[in-house]
Amino acid sequence: MKREEYYNEWADIFFFIKYTDGDKSFKEDKLKVQAFYFNMEYGKSYTLEDLKTAYYERNALFYDYMDTNFEDRLFPEKLFASLEMLSWAEYGTIFCHLTSGEQDRLMEIYLEEQKLVLNYYGDSRIKLCKLEDDQQFEFYKLYNDASYVLDDKKMETDQPFGGREKMERYLVITKIEGNTFTLENEENGDVITYVGTYNGSNNFEVGDTVYVEFYFYSFASDKYYDIQFEKMEKE
Repeated sequence: MKREEYYNEWADIFFFIKYTDGDKSFKEDKLKVQAFYFNMEYGKSYTLEDLKTAYYERNALFYDYMDTNFEDRLFPEKLFASLEMLSWAEYGTIFCHLTSGEQDRLMEIYLEEQKLVLNYYGDSRIKLCKLEDDQQFEFYKLYNDASYVLDDKKMETDQPFGGREKMERYLVITKIEGNTFTLENEENGDVITYVGTYNGSNNFEVGDTVYVEFYFYSFASDKYYDIQFEKMEKE
């Protein structure tokens, strides 16, 4: 399939197009949340209006947005659910019934609460929307009252590792650049490369055999990359 055909096949899905009696329109609340997600997680600067224009003009923004979707796909449903919770708490109605300005305000509140999550847990990988509903509401209370004290017992979580498989390997270090490590191991006759960061004590040297644990990574062919090593110990 040619590149342009591929983009055209997926455009209506990624831009949340709906057809009613033959008329085409956007599910604007979903498209807006998708833009919010990419802006928040990938440093994009998408706006609803710019994306609507991009869909019809097939401009550079269209291809940038499509490529970002192909890399990550749709926003987590839990993010939309979190905004719905905030919508009920602030306005007593669902997100799609709000004005654009009210939706923007909720997104600003969400970002402020995400900062509170980081301050509390000290781990940027823990996302507000992936916490339990009652835990999210605790951060909403804290957002509204800086003197509010969170209950540590209630705030216990398995995030950011919940649902992720722990990977364990014995590897040989082949390169060290600051806190970025390149390691290798032979698996089933093939040399597999592992590249990632480790923020613990760095008393390692090239050639060391180490035991590592990690949950977060990307994989392509014979290489694991973007790894966040949780543990690295010299054998």
